[in-house]
Amino acid sequence: MHTRVTAFEATDIAAIEAELDGIAVKIKEIPGMVRMQVVWSGDGKGVVVANYETAEMAAAGQAQALGIWNSIITHLAGMPSSVEYERGRIMV
Repeated sequence: MHTRVTAFEATDIAAIEAELDGIAVKIKEIPGMVRMQVVWSGDGKGVVVANYETAEMAAAGQAQALGIWNSIITHLAGMPSSVEYERGRIMV
């Protein structure tokens, strides 16, 4: 498994929340996506944990993921920052 953890800061978290159902549809279209979870606080700071089958699939899906971020960029304080992990396991 390959995991990308992305931190973000929203300037309008309510606007992003309103778009989550549509974003979820786009996420399901990313090949190799195993699971994605987003968590955030009331001040708009949050993280996305995206699990992919392989590093190659994560790389192949990066353009789609960036397209999703670009669709909400006007609601963010800046571009999100990501860290990648080449090992991991979903525990539950």
